[in-house]
Amino acid sequence: LGNYVAAAAALVQGRHHREAAVLYRDHLKRPLEAAQCLEKGGLLVEAVAIYESLGQFETVGDLYARMERPDEAVAAWRRAAEKHRDTGELLTACRLLETKIAAPDEALALLATAWPWSDQAGPALRERFGLLGRLARHEDARRLVAELRSDATPPARSVVLVQTLSAVAGSYPEPAVRGGAADAARVAAGRRLPQANLVETTELIQAVARLAPEDRLLHRDGNRFVVRRRGQLATHERPPAAG
Repeated sequence: LGNYVAAAAALVQGRHHREAAVLYRDHLKRPLEAAQCLEKGGLLVEAVAIYESLGQFETVGDLYARMERPDEAVAAWRRAAEKHRDTGELLTACRLLETKIAAPDEALALLATAWPWSDQAGPALRERFGLLGRLARHEDARRLVAELRSDATPPARSVVLVQTLSAVAGSYPEPAVRGGAADAARVAAGRRLPQANLVETTELIQAVARLAPEDRLLHRDGNRFVVRRRGQLATHERPPAAG
């Protein structure tokens, strides 16, 4: 009757997955559903061909892994990682490198390229610390903290740096790294505060306060600093009185 959707559904229900996939692909022009139909029916080689034509390389790799074809699986996952890298999805690319390709050093190297100028500089730096923690490479994490503390951070990344170091100080699995990150966060905040605008000042003070959430005095002093800073900036921005 020309109702291809209903026909395809009926074929799937009757486990005629190849025939249903033909309807999805050729008549309904829905290749992704065709591939999913073939996959559901265990027709993995045919599904791979469609997924590959759609650029669904991670799924291609997963199917090759199910077929116990590891070399082809890794090649497909690498294509997926490269695609995500090229489109700026660094964290997704690194997830593939770490979890599916078993190449954590490549993931770390890719994350390192994001600091400090990438739009994903902050998330990539947090993930870099997270991966070092998962790998128990605490000495590398300590060296990274030291580099971040001593480097001249671009002003546009100062808040991101302090926020990231504050998060590392609260969550990294090794105490020495947590302590070093807390100290580096304070140093970086102090370096930026004299030139910071009001929004930056507030965010920097909040990040430093999170280093010691139980310290009420620190929170009080931080709030006072923000109020004083607001007054200073308002004074500088006020136009001179008419003579």
